[in-house]
Amino acid sequence: MNIKMLALAISGALSSVTVVWAGNTITGVSTGNLNTITAEQAGDDNSLAITQVSDSNISTVSQTGTSNKATIFQGGLSGLNTASIIQNGLRNSATINEEGSNSIATINQIGNDNIAIIHQTASHVQAGIQQIGNSNYVEIQQLDNTEPQVTQSGSGNTIFINNIGYFPNYQNIVQASDTNVATIDQATGINNAVNVVQSGATDNTTITQKGSFNSSTIDQGGVVTNNALVSQIGQSNTSTINQNIADTNGDNSAAVAQAGNGNAASIDQTNGNTNIAIVTQSGTSDNTVLAQTGSYNTSLITQGGSGLDTVSANQTGVENIATINQNITDTNATINNALVVQNGDANAVSITQQ
Repeated sequence: MNIKMLALAISGALSSVTVVWAGNTITGVSTGNLNTITAEQAGDDNSLAITQVSDSNISTVSQTGTSNKATIFQGGLSGLNTASIIQNGLRNSATINEEGSNSIATINQIGNDNIAIIHQTASHVQAGIQQIGNSNYVEIQQLDNTEPQVTQSGSGNTIFINNIGYFPNYQNIVQASDTNVATIDQATGINNAVNVVQSGATDNTTITQKGSFNSSTIDQGGVVTNNALVSQIGQSNTSTINQNIADTNGDNSAAVAQAGNGNAASIDQTNGNTNIAIVTQSGTSDNTVLAQTGSYNTSLITQGGSGLDTVSANQTGVENIATINQNITDTNATINNALVVQNGDANAVSITQQ
């Protein structure tokens, strides 16, 4: 095992250094003052390239293994950016690009063939990625005051996060198993929050939030493929999806689309085969609570208008179908309420209120 330590404190208008040893390469370039590069390599054919522009940037990299690649660029504005990369394994790739002031980025990779990319182009952003396993992929693109934290343990997991906001948007993504995919888009808005836990195999989550103070929580696990889709546009909308399936036959899907303010949707599917729950709410302070336990359950709930629709549905058994459509277009109209409880086989309910 080859070991090479490089610790540099670079100051001046332009400084550069390149170290090549036993196939390992460390390249550091600084065009500012009081920049610091600390690098450690243990193994063969590892490569590190660091470019720091402006002042008081700090880069720390540790590579252990073979054929790992790390790239850090910390750009202009006022400087004071911090980047850290730890790689332990084979053929891991980590890239950090912080084109802004006071940014903090951390990547920790343990395993083989993992890829992590962080782009930060603004002020006061933070991003953390931890990958334990093989062939995992994470990419974070964000702008101004966002704080995603990502943890992957397993193989073949994928996470995409897109953040643009002027006040903090939060994401906490945990994927513990294999071939899970999470895509988070919070391209416009402030103070939106996402929490995703996927502990099964081949689970898929897609969340889009545009607006302010929206919150999405998804918990998926089990041995089948779970699919969760959430779209929230407006203010103070809340969605919760829980799909933890122990059954080995069939896939489960849940979708929530909320456009308006103060809407809340909750879907709980914890047992059964091929459960499908779709909730669409376009209004103010609509509330849907849905729980399905069993097989072949299907629920479709649509609430529209600008009133206060309320739905609560509970299905337990097999072959249950519930369809509810409530529409209020006048804020002075009477509030619609629908409650459906089904416990048995081959049940069907359809409710329409306008």
